[in-house]
Amino acid sequence: MSCSSVSEDVWEAGVEWGSCHFRLSGNDPTDRLWLEDFLTPWYLFSDHCRGRHIRLWHDDEAYARATTEMEVSSTSPRNCFSLDSQLIVKPGWTTSGRTTVFDEIRMCFYQVFDDEITLLTRAGSVAARVSLVRTLRELAWQRTCQTMLALHSSALVFAGRAFLILGPKRAGKTTLLSYLLNSTEAEFLSNDWVMLERSDLDEIVVRGVPTVIRVREGTQEFIPQLKLGLDTATRFITHSNDERATLILPLPPPGPAEEVFLNPADFSRNLRSRPLASAPLGGLLFPVKQDDESFRTRIIPPVEAKLRIEECLYGLPGNRPAKTIFGEPSGNAEMGEIESWVGKIPCWEVALGTQAFASTEVALQLLARISLSGAHSG
Repeated sequence: MSCSSVSEDVWEAGVEWGSCHFRLSGNDPTDRLWLEDFLTPWYLFSDHCRGRHIRLWHDDEAYARATTEMEVSSTSPRNCFSLDSQLIVKPGWTTSGRTTVFDEIRMCFYQVFDDEITLLTRAGSVAARVSLVRTLRELAWQRTCQTMLALHSSALVFAGRAFLILGPKRAGKTTLLSYLLNSTEAEFLSNDWVMLERSDLDEIVVRGVPTVIRVREGTQEFIPQLKLGLDTATRFITHSNDERATLILPLPPPGPAEEVFLNPADFSRNLRSRPLASAPLGGLLFPVKQDDESFRTRIIPPVEAKLRIEECLYGLPGNRPAKTIFGEPSGNAEMGEIESWVGKIPCWEVALGTQAFASTEVALQLLARISLSGAHSG
Protein backbone atom coordinates (compact mmCIF):
# COMPACT_ATOMS: atom_id res chain seq x y z
CA MET A 1 0.00 0.00 0.00
CA SER A 2 1.36 3.40 -0.98
CA CYS A 3 0.92 6.32 1.39
CA SER A 4 -1.08 9.24 0.08
CA SER A 5 -2.17 12.52 1.64
CA VAL A 6 -5.86 12.85 2.45
CA SER A 7 -5.51 16.62 2.66
CA GLU A 8 -2.75 19.19 2.65
CA ASP A 9 -2.14 18.86 6.40
CA VAL A 10 -2.59 15.09 6.78
CA TRP A 11 0.56 13.04 6.39
CA GLU A 12 1.29 9.31 6.21
CA ALA A 13 4.53 7.37 6.31
CA GLY A 14 5.70 3.80 6.39
CA VAL A 15 8.22 3.01 9.13
CA GLU A 16 10.40 -0.08 9.41
CA TRP A 17 12.51 -1.34 12.31
CA GLY A 18 14.12 -4.70 11.60
CA SER A 19 11.30 -7.02 10.58
CA CYS A 20 8.60 -4.73 12.04
CA HIS A 21 6.52 -2.48 9.81
CA PHE A 22 4.18 0.31 10.87
CA ARG A 23 1.91 2.84 9.23
CA LEU A 24 2.10 6.30 10.80
CA SER A 25 -0.20 9.23 10.10
CA GLY A 26 -1.21 12.56 11.57
CA ASN A 27 -2.70 15.97 10.88
CA ASP A 28 0.35 18.14 11.67
CA PRO A 29 3.19 17.74 9.13
CA THR A 30 5.74 19.11 11.60
CA ASP A 31 5.28 15.95 13.68
CA ARG A 32 6.74 13.87 10.86
CA LEU A 33 9.79 16.15 10.59
CA TRP A 34 10.49 15.69 14.29
CA LEU A 35 9.94 11.92 14.12
CA GLU A 36 12.38 11.51 11.24
CA ASP A 37 15.02 13.53 13.09
CA PHE A 38 14.56 11.50 16.29
CA LEU A 39 14.20 8.01 14.80
CA THR A 40 16.69 8.06 11.90
CA PRO A 41 18.74 5.94 11.16
CA TRP A 42 17.29 3.27 13.48
CA TYR A 43 13.86 3.38 11.85
CA LEU A 44 13.58 3.57 8.06
CA PHE A 45 10.95 5.93 6.63
CA SER A 46 9.27 5.36 3.27
CA ASP A 47 6.07 6.09 1.36
CA HIS A 48 5.10 2.42 1.47
CA CYS A 49 2.65 1.87 4.33
CA ARG A 50 1.82 -1.44 5.95
CA GLY A 51 1.46 -2.89 9.41
CA ARG A 52 -0.16 -1.53 12.56
CA HIS A 53 -1.62 1.95 12.11
CA ILE A 54 -0.60 4.63 14.65
CA ARG A 55 -2.14 8.11 14.37
CA LEU A 56 -0.95 11.29 16.10
CA TRP A 57 -4.02 13.51 15.98
CA HIS A 58 -4.44 17.12 17.12
CA ASP A 59 -8.09 18.00 17.78
CA ASP A 60 -9.26 20.29 20.59
CA GLU A 61 -12.92 19.25 20.35
CA ALA A 62 -12.17 15.52 20.36
CA TYR A 63 -9.74 16.05 23.25
CA ALA A 64 -12.46 17.84 25.24
CA ARG A 65 -14.92 15.00 24.54
CA ALA A 66 -12.40 12.41 25.71
CA THR A 67 -11.77 14.44 28.88
CA THR A 68 -15.50 14.56 29.63
CA GLU A 69 -15.83 10.83 28.95
CA MET A 70 -12.97 10.11 31.36
CA GLU A 71 -14.64 12.17 34.10
CA VAL A 72 -17.85 10.12 33.94
CA SER A 73 -16.23 6.72 33.32
CA SER A 74 -15.04 4.17 35.85
CA THR A 75 -11.30 4.10 35.20
CA SER A 76 -8.86 1.40 36.25
CA PRO A 77 -5.06 1.01 35.97
CA ARG A 78 -3.94 -0.15 32.52
CA ASN A 79 -0.50 -1.40 31.50
CA CYS A 80 1.00 0.90 28.86
CA PHE A 81 4.77 0.56 28.53
CA SER A 82 7.43 -1.89 29.70
CA LEU A 83 10.66 -0.36 30.97
CA ASP A 84 13.87 -2.02 32.13
CA SER A 85 12.40 -3.12 35.46
CA GLN A 86 8.93 -1.66 35.75
CA LEU A 87 5.64 -1.00 33.99
CA ILE A 88 4.19 2.40 33.21
CA VAL A 89 0.55 2.23 34.28
CA LYS A 90 -2.08 4.86 33.42
CA PRO A 91 -5.81 5.24 34.17
CA GLY A 92 -8.08 3.98 31.42
CA TRP A 93 -11.49 2.62 30.47
CA THR A 94 -13.11 0.58 27.69
CA THR A 95 -16.26 1.58 25.81
CA SER A 96 -17.76 -0.24 22.80
CA GLY A 97 -14.54 -2.15 22.19
CA ARG A 98 -12.31 0.93 22.32
CA THR A 99 -9.79 1.21 25.15
CA THR A 100 -8.76 4.75 26.14
CA VAL A 101 -5.90 5.67 28.48
CA PHE A 102 -4.89 9.15 29.64
CA ASP A 103 -1.25 10.25 29.92
CA GLU A 104 -1.20 13.17 32.35
CA ILE A 105 2.49 13.92 31.69
CA ARG A 106 2.33 14.11 27.90
CA MET A 107 -1.28 15.39 27.97
CA CYS A 108 -2.63 12.94 25.43
CA PHE A 109 -5.09 10.06 25.20
CA TYR A 110 -4.16 6.63 23.82
CA GLN A 111 -7.18 5.20 22.01
CA VAL A 112 -6.89 1.57 20.88
CA PHE A 113 -9.56 0.10 18.61
CA ASP A 114 -8.93 -3.07 16.61
CA ASP A 115 -5.64 -2.60 14.72
CA GLU A 116 -5.52 1.20 15.03
CA ILE A 117 -3.91 3.28 17.76
CA THR A 118 -4.70 7.00 18.03
CA LEU A 119 -2.71 9.41 20.16
CA LEU A 120 -5.14 12.28 20.69
CA THR A 121 -3.80 15.62 21.87
CA ARG A 122 -4.55 19.33 21.65
CA ALA A 123 -3.78 21.45 18.60
CA GLY A 124 -0.22 22.73 18.66
CA SER A 125 0.92 20.38 21.42
CA VAL A 126 4.26 18.65 20.82
CA ALA A 127 4.56 16.60 24.02
CA ALA A 128 2.79 13.57 22.51
CA ARG A 129 5.59 13.12 19.98
CA VAL A 130 7.60 11.32 22.65
CA SER A 131 4.53 9.18 23.37
CA LEU A 132 4.45 8.07 19.74
CA VAL A 133 8.11 7.04 19.93
CA ARG A 134 7.35 5.02 23.07
CA THR A 135 4.39 3.36 21.35
CA LEU A 136 6.57 2.33 18.41
CA ARG A 137 9.19 0.85 20.76
CA GLU A 138 6.58 -1.08 22.74
CA LEU A 139 5.01 -2.59 19.63
CA ALA A 140 8.40 -3.48 18.11
CA TRP A 141 9.49 -5.18 21.33
CA GLN A 142 6.24 -7.13 21.63
CA ARG A 143 6.60 -8.40 18.07
CA THR A 144 10.27 -9.36 18.25
CA CYS A 145 10.75 -10.56 21.82
CA GLN A 146 10.63 -14.21 20.75
CA THR A 147 13.69 -13.82 18.53
CA MET A 148 15.51 -10.88 20.13
CA LEU A 149 17.08 -10.15 23.50
CA ALA A 150 16.46 -6.71 25.06
CA LEU A 151 19.26 -5.23 27.16
CA HIS A 152 19.60 -2.05 29.21
CA SER A 153 22.84 -0.97 27.57
CA SER A 154 24.72 1.78 25.79
CA ALA A 155 26.50 0.82 22.59
CA LEU A 156 29.05 2.12 20.08
CA VAL A 157 30.56 0.77 16.88
CA PHE A 158 34.33 0.60 16.40
CA ALA A 159 36.13 -1.11 13.52
CA GLY A 160 32.78 -2.36 12.25
CA ARG A 161 31.81 -4.10 15.50
CA ALA A 162 29.31 -3.18 18.20
CA PHE A 163 30.56 -2.94 21.77
CA LEU A 164 27.94 -2.86 24.51
CA ILE A 165 28.41 -0.88 27.73
CA LEU A 166 26.36 -2.60 30.42
CA GLY A 167 25.68 -1.97 34.07
CA PRO A 168 23.07 -0.86 36.60
CA LYS A 169 21.77 2.69 36.80
CA ARG A 170 24.50 5.27 37.53
CA ALA A 171 27.25 2.78 36.71
CA GLY A 172 28.73 5.26 34.23
CA LYS A 173 27.36 3.90 30.95
CA THR A 174 26.52 7.27 29.37
CA THR A 175 29.76 8.80 30.67
CA LEU A 176 31.94 6.05 29.17
CA LEU A 177 29.96 6.09 25.92
CA SER A 178 30.25 9.88 25.60
CA TYR A 179 33.97 9.80 26.37
CA LEU A 180 34.72 7.14 23.77
CA LEU A 181 32.59 8.78 21.08
CA ASN A 182 34.09 12.21 21.72
CA SER A 183 37.70 10.99 21.84
CA THR A 184 37.78 8.54 18.92
CA GLU A 185 36.18 7.81 15.57
CA ALA A 186 33.73 5.37 17.14
CA GLU A 187 30.13 5.59 15.93
CA PHE A 188 27.00 5.94 18.05
CA LEU A 189 24.59 2.99 18.23
CA SER A 190 22.45 3.48 21.34
CA ASN A 191 22.48 5.06 24.78
CA ASP A 192 20.02 3.03 26.84
CA TRP A 193 18.44 0.13 24.99
CA VAL A 194 19.66 -2.46 22.49
CA MET A 195 18.15 -5.59 20.96
CA LEU A 196 20.25 -8.64 20.06
CA GLU A 197 19.32 -11.14 17.38
CA ARG A 198 20.95 -13.97 15.46
CA SER A 199 21.58 -13.39 11.77
CA ASP A 200 21.21 -16.01 9.05
CA LEU A 201 24.97 -16.55 9.41
CA ASP A 202 24.51 -17.32 13.14
CA GLU A 203 26.14 -14.02 14.05
CA ILE A 204 24.86 -11.87 16.93
CA VAL A 205 23.62 -8.53 15.55
CA VAL A 206 22.98 -5.52 17.80
CA ARG A 207 20.14 -3.15 16.90
CA GLY A 208 19.98 0.26 18.53
CA VAL A 209 16.74 1.59 20.00
CA PRO A 210 16.46 5.41 20.04
CA THR A 211 15.46 6.92 23.39
CA VAL A 212 15.57 10.30 25.11
CA ILE A 213 19.08 10.62 26.58
CA ARG A 214 19.56 11.80 30.15
CA VAL A 215 22.91 13.53 30.69
CA ARG A 216 23.70 13.85 34.38
CA GLU A 217 25.86 16.58 35.85
CA GLY A 218 28.89 14.32 36.31
CA THR A 219 28.89 13.34 32.64
CA GLN A 220 28.69 17.00 31.61
CA GLU A 221 31.76 17.81 33.71
CA PHE A 222 33.83 14.93 32.35
CA ILE A 223 32.84 15.54 28.71
CA PRO A 224 32.88 19.32 28.08
CA GLN A 225 31.86 18.83 24.44
CA LEU A 226 28.47 17.61 25.63
CA LYS A 227 27.79 20.89 27.42
CA LEU A 228 27.62 22.80 24.14
CA GLY A 229 24.01 23.76 23.56
CA LEU A 230 22.66 21.50 26.28
CA ASP A 231 20.23 24.08 27.63
CA THR A 232 18.85 24.77 24.17
CA ALA A 233 18.60 21.09 23.28
CA THR A 234 16.78 20.26 26.50
CA ARG A 235 14.38 23.12 26.00
CA PHE A 236 13.50 22.00 22.48
CA ILE A 237 13.70 18.23 22.89
CA THR A 238 10.24 17.84 21.31
CA HIS A 239 11.03 20.19 18.40
CA SER A 240 12.85 19.50 15.14
CA ASN A 241 15.83 21.53 13.99
CA ASP A 242 13.64 23.56 11.62
CA GLU A 243 11.21 24.36 14.43
CA ARG A 244 14.01 25.45 16.75
CA ALA A 245 15.18 27.96 14.16
CA THR A 246 11.77 29.64 13.90
CA LEU A 247 10.06 29.26 17.28
CA ILE A 248 10.42 31.78 20.07
CA LEU A 249 9.37 30.23 23.35
CA PRO A 250 9.40 31.63 26.89
CA LEU A 251 12.27 30.58 29.09
CA PRO A 252 11.66 27.13 30.59
CA PRO A 253 11.13 26.83 34.33
CA PRO A 254 14.32 25.99 36.23
CA GLY A 255 14.87 22.25 36.44
CA PRO A 256 17.25 20.02 38.37
CA ALA A 257 20.78 21.31 37.92
CA GLU A 258 22.20 17.82 37.86
CA GLU A 259 20.71 16.59 34.57
CA VAL A 260 19.56 17.63 31.11
CA PHE A 261 17.93 15.71 28.27
CA LEU A 262 18.89 15.25 24.62
CA ASN A 263 17.40 13.46 21.66
CA PRO A 264 19.71 10.97 19.89
CA ALA A 265 20.39 13.32 16.98
CA ASP A 266 21.62 16.14 19.24
CA PHE A 267 23.69 13.71 21.31
CA SER A 268 25.55 12.33 18.30
CA ARG A 269 25.96 15.77 16.69
CA ASN A 270 27.47 17.26 19.85
CA LEU A 271 29.97 14.42 20.02
CA ARG A 272 30.67 14.52 16.26
CA SER A 273 29.77 10.84 16.03
CA ARG A 274 27.83 9.27 13.17
CA PRO A 275 24.76 7.31 14.33
CA LEU A 276 24.33 3.74 13.08
CA ALA A 277 21.29 1.48 13.19
CA SER A 278 22.98 -1.90 13.77
CA ALA A 279 26.27 -3.81 13.75
CA PRO A 280 27.57 -7.31 14.58
CA LEU A 281 28.47 -7.80 18.23
CA GLY A 282 32.16 -7.37 19.04
CA GLY A 283 32.33 -7.38 22.84
CA LEU A 284 30.96 -6.26 26.19
CA LEU A 285 32.24 -3.52 28.50
CA PHE A 286 31.22 -3.24 32.16
CA PRO A 287 32.19 0.17 33.61
CA VAL A 288 33.04 0.64 37.27
CA LYS A 289 33.77 3.92 39.01
CA GLN A 290 36.92 4.69 40.96
CA ASP A 291 38.25 7.82 42.63
CA ASP A 292 41.89 7.70 41.64
CA GLU A 293 43.40 8.70 38.30
CA SER A 294 44.19 5.23 37.02
CA PHE A 295 42.86 3.35 34.03
CA ARG A 296 42.60 -0.40 34.17
CA THR A 297 40.79 -3.24 32.46
CA ARG A 298 40.05 -6.77 33.54
CA ILE A 299 38.93 -9.67 31.39
CA ILE A 300 35.70 -11.12 32.78
CA PRO A 301 35.11 -14.88 32.51
CA PRO A 302 31.89 -16.01 30.77
CA VAL A 303 30.20 -17.16 34.00
CA GLU A 304 30.62 -13.74 35.61
CA ALA A 305 29.67 -11.95 32.39
CA LYS A 306 26.45 -13.97 32.14
CA LEU A 307 25.42 -12.94 35.66
CA ARG A 308 26.12 -9.30 34.89
CA ILE A 309 24.16 -9.48 31.64
CA GLU A 310 21.16 -10.96 33.43
CA GLU A 311 21.12 -7.91 35.71
CA CYS A 312 20.68 -5.74 32.60
CA LEU A 313 17.80 -7.61 30.97
CA TYR A 314 14.78 -5.55 30.04
CA GLY A 315 11.29 -6.64 30.96
CA LEU A 316 9.57 -9.19 33.13
CA PRO A 317 11.12 -12.51 34.17
CA GLY A 318 11.89 -14.32 30.95
CA ASN A 319 13.10 -11.10 29.27
CA ARG A 320 9.77 -10.27 27.71
CA PRO A 321 7.46 -7.26 27.71
CA ALA A 322 4.18 -7.30 29.60
CA LYS A 323 0.73 -7.49 28.08
CA THR A 324 -0.35 -3.88 27.54
CA ILE A 325 -3.20 -1.95 25.97
CA PHE A 326 -1.32 -2.26 22.66
CA GLY A 327 -1.19 -6.07 22.60
CA GLU A 328 0.54 -9.18 23.91
CA PRO A 329 4.17 -10.27 23.51
CA SER A 330 4.95 -12.94 20.96
CA GLY A 331 6.75 -15.24 23.40
CA ASN A 332 9.96 -15.77 25.37
CA ALA A 333 13.28 -14.86 23.81
CA GLU A 334 15.15 -17.63 22.02
CA MET A 335 18.23 -15.50 22.59
CA GLY A 336 17.69 -16.02 26.31
CA GLU A 337 20.35 -18.74 26.49
CA ILE A 338 23.11 -16.22 27.11
CA GLU A 339 25.73 -18.87 27.80
CA SER A 340 25.45 -20.05 24.18
CA TRP A 341 27.15 -16.89 22.89
CA VAL A 342 28.75 -14.94 25.73
CA GLY A 343 31.80 -17.22 25.78
CA LYS A 344 32.54 -16.39 22.15
CA ILE A 345 33.10 -12.65 22.64
CA PRO A 346 35.52 -10.63 24.80
CA CYS A 347 34.08 -9.22 28.03
CA TRP A 348 35.94 -6.50 29.91
CA GLU A 349 35.53 -4.63 33.15
CA VAL A 350 36.65 -1.02 32.61
CA ALA A 351 37.69 1.25 35.47
CA LEU A 352 38.39 4.87 34.62
CA GLY A 353 39.54 7.34 37.24
CA THR A 354 38.13 10.84 37.08
CA GLN A 355 41.29 12.27 35.51
CA ALA A 356 41.39 9.66 32.76
CA PHE A 357 38.62 11.47 30.88
CA ALA A 358 40.95 14.41 30.25
CA SER A 359 43.04 12.35 27.84
CA THR A 360 41.99 11.01 24.46
CA GLU A 361 44.89 8.57 24.62
CA VAL A 362 43.11 6.43 27.20
CA ALA A 363 40.08 6.11 24.92
CA LEU A 364 42.25 5.11 21.98
CA GLN A 365 44.12 2.54 24.09
CA LEU A 366 40.86 1.06 25.38
CA LEU A 367 39.22 0.67 21.96
CA ALA A 368 42.41 -0.71 20.45
CA ARG A 369 42.64 -3.25 23.27
CA ILE A 370 39.05 -4.47 23.07
CA SER A 371 38.90 -4.52 19.26
CA LEU A 372 42.14 -6.51 19.11
CA SER A 373 40.84 -9.03 21.64
CA GLY A 374 37.64 -9.29 19.61
CA ALA A 375 39.60 -10.14 16.49
CA HIS A 376 41.52 -12.83 18.37
CA SER A 377 38.37 -14.35 19.87
CA GLY A 378 36.66 -14.46 16.49
